[in-house]
Amino acid sequence: MAEHYCDYLYKHLPAFRLVIPKDGPMPPATTADDWQLVRNRSASQLSVDGRDQVDSEGYAIIRVNVTLGELLSL
Repeated sequence: MAEHYCDYLYKHLPAFRLVIPKDGPMPPATTADDWQLVRNRSASQLSVDGRDQVDSEGYAIIRVNVTLGELLSL
């Protein structure tokens, strides 16, 4: 498990965030130019499920600001 993680905003679709270990590589098929760093956080500030996903896959993609209507239509 990493001690610190970085959250990045996807510049093309700001509702999506990328979480990677601090100093970790960007996922394949994307570059740092596509993302804007929005915060660094300690492992304790990330959910257990989020940490597990990042630690096993190398990253997690999170969608933020979803309306209840959007959620119910899934």
